[in-house]
Amino acid sequence: MGTMGFLPCKPSRMIVTLKGSKSASVVLVLIIKMVIAEHSIQTVVGWTRAMLLQAAVYWPAAADLQLWPFALEHAVYLWNILPDPITKITLWN
Repeated sequence: MGTMGFLPCKPSRMIVTLKGSKSASVVLVLIIKMVIAEHSIQTVVGWTRAMLLQAAVYWPAAADLQLWPFALEHAVYLWNILPDPITKITLWN
């Protein structure tokens, strides 16, 4: 199977391949956690991009790509304090 450094395009094929293995459930849990982490990262980066685009629209003279680290840090902060839409729980609870 190789390394787990990538997310396979078809997880179902990977699960079928590992069906007889004792470690199949462990690999499945790792795949699910990787998918959740990738979704979180994609969301935070999207928020960062949106913040910088909005800054460029409203304050064109002040908008700069040097603000990327600050915007990313702020997006991560927002991700951590906003409650989950389904469970209504934050990471601080």
